[in-house]
Amino acid sequence: MKILNMEKPEHKHIIIRAEVNDPPQEKDGESLATWMEELIDKIGMKLLHGPHFAYVDVEGNKGLTAVAIIETSHIAVHVWEEVSPALMQMDVYTCGPFDPQIVFDFLKAFSPVKIEWKYMDREFDLKTIDDSFYFDTPGNILKYLLIFKDSDIDLSKDKLDCILYLIEKYKHKNDTKLLTIISLFIELFYKDLSLKNNKNSTLYSINKFKLLSQINVAKQFNLDKKNLFTSLIGTLVHESK
Repeated sequence: MKILNMEKPEHKHIIIRAEVNDPPQEKDGESLATWMEELIDKIGMKLLHGPHFAYVDVEGNKGLTAVAIIETSHIAVHVWEEVSPALMQMDVYTCGPFDPQIVFDFLKAFSPVKIEWKYMDREFDLKTIDDSFYFDTPGNILKYLLIFKDSDIDLSKDKLDCILYLIEKYKHKNDTKLLTIISLFIELFYKDLSLKNNKNSTLYSINKFKLLSQINVAKQFNLDKKNLFTSLIGTLVHESK
């Protein structure tokens, strides 16, 4: 999918600070440009110009910088190679939805030891999207293991059953923490779908972020959850067929 095919642009922006053990060096400009081209293609965006790169040879500020112009958006990478681990700062600003996990997976090429990030929706304001559910932290793992201790659901296989179970739990407890865990399992549900049917991964990514955004808005403004759950269940059951 390319941006031209979208009915309405969406302004998504992820800012990343990564400490890496294997940063691109002065001689790696072309390789970094190729890496950016492959990333742009993987997140379903259209490259318009570049990537362009240059090496800064100033004491205390040495490192590669690269930028690519994508359709009404951009991707930029800046490297500071003199510190250990090296520092990479990165912007991915697009006018369409994308899966941040793709960007994190691409960063593995540089052997990251630490990644910090913010994911924002810039369509109307600088609103940070609730990103706490994108990873299985030890705390989250413990929480949902305790929640599922009285069920016979296979957490490794039955992601949809997990989501339906959590929704029923929420209806009885009205605990907003359950919405965060529901979001986590929606992330895992779509990850499994993409692995099974990679050709639809862009569509899955769009639908996933629509659902996650709906949950985030419902949490933020304390909206009625009945319509939210009807939408979630309908979409997920349809996707699972």
